[in-house]
Amino acid sequence: MKGSGARAVLELVRKELAQFRRDRLMMVIILVSPVMQLTILGLAANFDLQDMPLVVIDRDGSAESRALTVRFFLGDEFRSVAAPVHERDLERMIDRGET
Repeated sequence: MKGSGARAVLELVRKELAQFRRDRLMMVIILVSPVMQLTILGLAANFDLQDMPLVVIDRDGSAESRALTVRFFLGDEFRSVAAPVHERDLERMIDRGET
């Protein structure tokens, strides 16, 4: 009883593989379609950041933390929206949609 289910599945797989080998068009579609999708989606996906708004709260206030903050804005990836001093100011900006 136990082996009959597995045997039926193997027979079904064998039948489908034989049909797959006979139908050349289906073989082309099954093999080419994923390659095309990967190529197109790979080219369409763009993970480059440009001109993203960024708000920084510098709690440390040291020369090192200021230098680090400045480095964020040297490239084209981020733009400074504001420099709030307190977290409540940042929360108000978020609530108003400014960030």
